[in-house]
Amino acid sequence: MKLWSITAGQRGKCHRASSALVIFFLLLNSHAVYGHTSLVSSSPSPSAIVKKSPPRISLTFSEKLILIGQRSPHYIRIFDQRGNEIKVRNLMVKDRKLIARLPKLSQGEYRIEFRVTSKDGHPITGKQKFQIRR
Repeated sequence: MKLWSITAGQRGKCHRASSALVIFFLLLNSHAVYGHTSLVSSSPSPSAIVKKSPPRISLTFSEKLILIGQRSPHYIRIFDQRGNEIKVRNLMVKDRKLIARLPKLSQGEYRIEFRVTSKDGHPITGKQKFQIRR
């Protein structure tokens, strides 16, 4: 005695429907599984043209940044238009922010390079530019 009978056509529809549900849930959860932190905002902003030297660089990320023991795996480096590195001071991590104080900068174009590590343990690097025009 059969209590339940499925035809070949019904099996195909069930298979397609279950496959679609699996793909939907994988896409829904892909950021949680594979997502890394990303830069959410910065000051100065990417490609900004500012009238005076910014007192600091502030980078805000989508996830909390980690410390490994007393050491920080993070950095901010800044270069002038000739490629000379400018020393940043007082690099600080505050939750999702990486902040560094800058010396007074002259007019010109600057490149910021950064590296951070978030709670997932993966390092993230990036670059952006800004200009000072008086």
